[in-house]
Amino acid sequence: FQFNVQELATLKQNKLPIKLFVLDNEGYLLIRHTQKTHLGGRLMGESPQTGLYCPNAAKVADAYGIASLQVSKTSELKSKLANALKLNGPVVCNIKSPKWQTIGPRVSSERRPDGSFVSHPFEDMFPFLPRDEFKKNMAGE
Repeated sequence: FQFNVQELATLKQNKLPIKLFVLDNEGYLLIRHTQKTHLGGRLMGESPQTGLYCPNAAKVADAYGIASLQVSKTSELKSKLANALKLNGPVVCNIKSPKWQTIGPRVSSERRPDGSFVSHPFEDMFPFLPRDEFKKNMAGE
């Protein structure tokens, strides 16, 4: 969201009916998982608790004169998404998501005893299939 915040001005200026959905997991989920799995759980710069500032998406939208909605509970999701889609013009919809949500499928790597990392092949993503099922599904195996 922050990498392209200037595009909110484009949406507002041109009255574009684009709806932006921000998945708010209190920071950077992929960095959090990487630090947990590969750096012994030492967290830094992945959430407000470890030095990352996360601006309020609704206030950012307001600064550009754009409507915003907040989804805080799963039970609100359907109605609030429908509302966001009905609104004229651009909308920023901030959706709270679990801080430690599992990400998948994704390419994963392992740390070797010497400290180096090796990535699994692209076709072998996390969550991993049982080895017999993986081999059965591979062409030429």
